Amino acid sequence: MPDSTSDDSTVLGSRGPSRSIALGAIAIGVLLAVAPVIGSPYTSDDVINRTMPDVLRINHETRWHFIIATTSAWMENIHRFFPGAITFSTFLFSTFTTRASYKVFLFVLLAVVALLFALWLVRSIGASMSAIAVAALAACWQFRYSVTFDGLTCFGGLLPWAIALMVATMALLAKRPNRWQAAGMVLAVCLWALAVMTYEYTVILAPAVLASLWLFDTARRWRIGSAAVIVIGALAELVISESLHSRLKGVRPADYVLNFKLGPWFTTTAKQLLGSIPMSQYWIPGPEHPALRVTIPVVVATVALSALLGAALIAAWRSAPVLERRRVLLLAGVGSWFWLAPALLAGATLRWQLTEPWGQAYIPVVFESLGVALVLVAGVAALKRQAINGGRAASISTAAAMTLLMATGVAVALTAAANYLMMFAG
Repeated sequence: MPDSTSDDSTVLGSRGPSRSIALGAIAIGVLLAVAPVIGSPYTSDDVINRTMPDVLRINHETRWHFIIATTSAWMENIHRFFPGAITFSTFLFSTFTTRASYKVFLFVLLAVVALLFALWLVRSIGASMSAIAVAALAACWQFRYSVTFDGLTCFGGLLPWAIALMVATMALLAKRPNRWQAAGMVLAVCLWALAVMTYEYTVILAPAVLASLWLFDTARRWRIGSAAVIVIGALAELVISESLHSRLKGVRPADYVLNFKLGPWFTTTAKQLLGSIPMSQYWIPGPEHPALRVTIPVVVATVALSALLGAALIAAWRSAPVLERRRVLLLAGVGSWFWLAPALLAGATLRWQLTEPWGQAYIPVVFESLGVALVLVAGVAALKRQAINGGRAASISTAAAMTLLMATGVAVALTAAANYLMMFAG
């Protein structure tokens, strides 16, 4: 059987009621995994940031005046240039003034991230493989708020927001240019500029974002323009940030000190990498494990959801196209960078070398989850390539893919159950 081509009908794979049901079941599983965020309390920085309306009222400031003043203070005192983060947090906490409205916003934001991730991938690997990638992403979204910093349930949704901006940029640049190409490019420039000014880890992911442009069959001129958007935006933010960091005098806070001693760096990087694997805070021995009170109804629901999702993922895999070797390798490469680069930077940071326990991970782990998902979908795509050849190798590849997909379904169900128990039954 030949490799898939750039033709959309081939890339989308087979259609039919069974595939639609499978995709719907996967979507429900993803939503169930993140829905418990609605029950999470204010924690970490959110405890202070929720007072934003009072701060503005007491100081007689408008939101824009506060944003400008805070950005200037960060540049002068902390030597960081991230006006996107300040702008987002200011508008968020002055708009969603109750815990319920804020947490519903976080749920919607996580759902949007999953949707954008699928929309970005769908033209390259088809709807079925994209659904598998989204399921793997949701399996990595374990809530950690009760034991450590968590980028999903707190920090004003800053991590999902930065990811949404980044993936939306990637989705825009992956489209074939049409009569709206100028507007699409302008929007991509704006979104990418916001992304790199919102969270610094976005900048180190620029090489993977750049490489991802080759997953799609776009015109050479469009691809060159897209690459320029990514490179110029990332370099501009990097130059500004490094210029500000160079002005730091005296003792730097541990947050900004990098220590490249091989032992601490390797150990902390390993903690970050393992922390992005589904349910890692429960199965990796460590001092800060969440305590969950498991009930029989939750066990029954988890088993049922595991079976449903496993069957749906296998059905999606069967209906998926056979991808070119080039696409599979690119998926694996982009995913590996997304997974490894944030872990390497966090692993080299002195603060996390001193404080991060096994079984946990600092908030950039939310970025790493994209990498885990892409590596997994590259793996099952590679197994499908082997499965079409017939013979014993095909049987082994099919069995391996089924096992991996069933494990992914179980991981999504377990993540949904654990997140629910942490939020509602703790």
